[in-house]
Amino acid sequence: MRAWHSVDCYNPPVPTDLNLDELKRRLREGDYLEISTGGGAYEVWAEPLASPPAIYYEGEQHPISELDRIAEKILAEMRSGQIRCRWVVDD
Repeated sequence: MRAWHSVDCYNPPVPTDLNLDELKRRLREGDYLEISTGGGAYEVWAEPLASPPAIYYEGEQHPISELDRIAEKILAEMRSGQIRCRWVVDD
């Protein structure tokens, strides 16, 4: 069960120096990324072993082949201050 923590020490924001390879690796390994925008929040996650393999982004299913493009977009928006991100932890 995923738990939402309001205390940053349990669910700290993703550092702005996060690199692209780490973001892609964590998504492929099943980690959930919460993205907060000015108007709400949504989660991003990948299911590489699903049939068909997919990544879920902005409430939609995308082919896993788009993971690189989506990860690049997330990092660019995070670095420009358009979004805030945090990893969702499982309890």
